[in-house]
Amino acid sequence: MSPRSIGEGSAPSNAEANPSTDEPIGANDNADDEVKRLAGLTKLEYERERAKAAEHLNLRVTALDEAVEEHRPKKSQASEGGPMFPATKPFDRHVDGVELLDALDASFNRYLSLPDGAAEAMVLWTVFTHSFDAAFTSPRLAITSPTPECGKTTALSVLNELVSKPLPASNITPAVIFRVINKELPTLLIDEADTFFDQRSDLKGILNSGHTRSTAYVWRAEGDAHEPTRFSTWAPLAIAKIGGLYATLHSRSIVVPMQKRKPGEPIEKFRPDRVDALHLLARKTARWAKDNLAKLKTADPLVPEGLGDRAGDNWRPLLAIADLAGGEWPGRARRAASMLSGTREGEETSYRILALEDIREIFRSCGGDRMRSADLCAKMIVLEDRPWPKDMNGRKLTQHALSRLLKDFKIRPRGFRDGKATPRGYHLKDFEDAFARYLLEAATPQQVNEINDLEQNSSATSNENVADQIEAKSLKSLDCCGVADEDTGPPTEDILSAMEDKIPS
Repeated sequence: MSPRSIGEGSAPSNAEANPSTDEPIGANDNADDEVKRLAGLTKLEYERERAKAAEHLNLRVTALDEAVEEHRPKKSQASEGGPMFPATKPFDRHVDGVELLDALDASFNRYLSLPDGAAEAMVLWTVFTHSFDAAFTSPRLAITSPTPECGKTTALSVLNELVSKPLPASNITPAVIFRVINKELPTLLIDEADTFFDQRSDLKGILNSGHTRSTAYVWRAEGDAHEPTRFSTWAPLAIAKIGGLYATLHSRSIVVPMQKRKPGEPIEKFRPDRVDALHLLARKTARWAKDNLAKLKTADPLVPEGLGDRAGDNWRPLLAIADLAGGEWPGRARRAASMLSGTREGEETSYRILALEDIREIFRSCGGDRMRSADLCAKMIVLEDRPWPKDMNGRKLTQHALSRLLKDFKIRPRGFRDGKATPRGYHLKDFEDAFARYLLEAATPQQVNEINDLEQNSSATSNENVADQIEAKSLKSLDCCGVADEDTGPPTEDILSAMEDKIPS
């Protein structure tokens, strides 16, 4: 304990005896020397002096705390068991890109039963974590499944041995995430997200913010003075979850939809005590990324057609890696991108987009240019594999809920004349702009047939998605322009709020 410690029999200094005195604290008028002196005190001693010292030095208390902390003796890494996230030591020789990616591909397929395109995505994302400094977008790797025991945890376990500075976690708080990213820049591997994830809106915001380098930070009030402090959220992230992701994270992710493996499928059991070969691969990956970092920073790969803007952003750093490696990997990577992120499966499929898709098909099947609100709802709630028959609160879609879904597209029900009746409903022409902007395929059935050289007219989608093909008995009793019923459904604020942040599995 320093000479200023309590209980050693010496008389306290004037500053300690009379905290209100205007006498300077310490004998040194030099600010750096004073900070060093304060850093040599015990925590209790420093707590007694910090407020007066900050006032004397004309500093905020929190600023003084930071300065003192920088001058405190650091514990050795040996005493703490080594660094929290030791960097992977790069391999000592040149690494061939094709051989590296092929070896990583074999490793994932050795332990996992993967859908088409998934191995390529995981291989390229692994290399991406080692070349992260070259990226401007951080695609999340989302490993999902409909039930437990589909290999999600095993996938994260393999990734844990291969990625740069892995941080595995099966439950993690928002405060830990942004602080550990700000300090260590690890690769986050979040497992069992379904057990805690959906209830944490603050966690969602943090993970969303880390998708783009220029916006990858959050602000928090820190210290006794609640000073606004910026924390980085810029780090690679893989997340495993049962069920679907909420819409905004889905759009920022490359989704690997895993399924339970078939009996007898030749998969080797992963042994965490036998991972030397994976560690060697990690070192080779680190070496290849180091040697090619400058080229990756300037790469501008061609993105496959059919990917939306955000899906293209997600795949761009991975495609750059595939192009630089060469061989068959440029083609394999683009096929994987189209399989996993192309068309409807890879775009942000929110409830609003689903509604537009179904409404377009209902108008096509009816052949009219306007429809009463009640009739449109009635046709939507008989569609299978859609949220309209029964949402998470057990209620059917109501006219009011439908109007709220369409409001942000500037589509509103309005009156029209139907004989003597003047019901309220929707006009097809009001949807034309939204169809063109948000639906990937907005062609008419005739146009689709012409494009595909088909002789007979057919629906632009599969039969099970066409309103008049599903539950035909129910639809036969519904005219496309029937009289609008009074909407007696329950208030829909809670229904829409529940829908808002969900995506169908």
